[in-house]
Amino acid sequence: MSGRDVRIDVIRGAGILMIALDHLGALAAQLAPAPFVLPFVTWTRLGWSSAAEFFVFFSGYLVGSVFMTTLASRGFGVTQARGLYRAWQIYAANTLTCCVALIVMNLAPFADGRVLAVTRMDMFSPAAGGQGLLGFLTLQSAPMFFEILYMYLAFLSVAGLMLVLVRAHALAAVLVSGALWLFVQWQPGFNPGGWHFNPYAWQFAFVLGIVFSRTALIGQLEARFGRRRLLAVTAPILAGALLVKTLDKTGTWPPLLGDFDMPGIDKRTLGPLRLVHFLVSVVFVTLLLPDGARLVRSWTARIVARVGQHSLECFCLSTLLAYAGAGLLVRHDAVGSPGVLALGMIILVALCAAAGALQWLKSKPWRSPGAPASLARPAPDARPARSAQPERLFAKGRSP
Repeated sequence: MSGRDVRIDVIRGAGILMIALDHLGALAAQLAPAPFVLPFVTWTRLGWSSAAEFFVFFSGYLVGSVFMTTLASRGFGVTQARGLYRAWQIYAANTLTCCVALIVMNLAPFADGRVLAVTRMDMFSPAAGGQGLLGFLTLQSAPMFFEILYMYLAFLSVAGLMLVLVRAHALAAVLVSGALWLFVQWQPGFNPGGWHFNPYAWQFAFVLGIVFSRTALIGQLEARFGRRRLLAVTAPILAGALLVKTLDKTGTWPPLLGDFDMPGIDKRTLGPLRLVHFLVSVVFVTLLLPDGARLVRSWTARIVARVGQHSLECFCLSTLLAYAGAGLLVRHDAVGSPGVLALGMIILVALCAAAGALQWLKSKPWRSPGAPASLARPAPDARPARSAQPERLFAKGRSP
């Protein structure tokens, strides 16, 4: 992992693993014959935000760190083309994953009509007459868990414009993006594409990731207020959020307060309370992590970081495993805490193993160590830039 900021990779890897467990839990909760306690403790269980916000935010952060170099050296046209090319790669990966999932869910060990209905994979049934496939390919509809990559490729398609605005004036970029997010909060029905995740709201988390990368905001906060003071402020806020969420879920509000629905936590529109909780979480998590040198010495951190380095592949694989696992649980009448816990552990191990295998494959082990350098293809310029830039998130008081 030489040259990389392991902290960023660990955060992204942990986010992907949590998303995998959240997805499995969501399927199990809808397929279970009776309510049961989900056996996993992910970020969703600790407050109002989830690993999805981390995924989108750090995707924006990496776009800001990697593509900004291209913008500076090659200009807007090449940067925009690079964003479109990456968007195409994600579109292809999402489509291939959906095709494989459709095949898997029609195999005897996993096939079950209830799972197809819950995951909305039945949109591809012959009865739909091809409308489901057309809707998926044209980004109008998608099975469960496939929507978040829709949103990511949409953001990448306009990444060049976002980067130009951020480079010109970071605060102006935040204000424009924030105004669009506020409009969605005022008019939550505004969602022309009809996507599950409203991209006009979630773009704010993506743009904030770009701005954090550009300005090293957390580093500036740490330099001004100190790490301990920031942790002393953010930790009680998150603890209070956990307490309030627990009271809300259990219905044990004090008599004087009575029951009420917690406002501002809608996931589809990235509600205000959800956004604030996430931003506090970002500061808390990034400051809580030890420095990269200490993390590298941790075997567990290295494994999780590999998942973060291959987040797209691991995310797609997690969807396949959640689908297949749900089919197995239903067919064996094992949808409950023990079965979900066992399957979740298997999925985590599989994702970590897959990330290790991808790391090994990308090292090109078949290439002879003594081969002339001219025979080896140079790595794309994105890799060095991606490796060097993440330090800026944690840089103290330095703004490029």
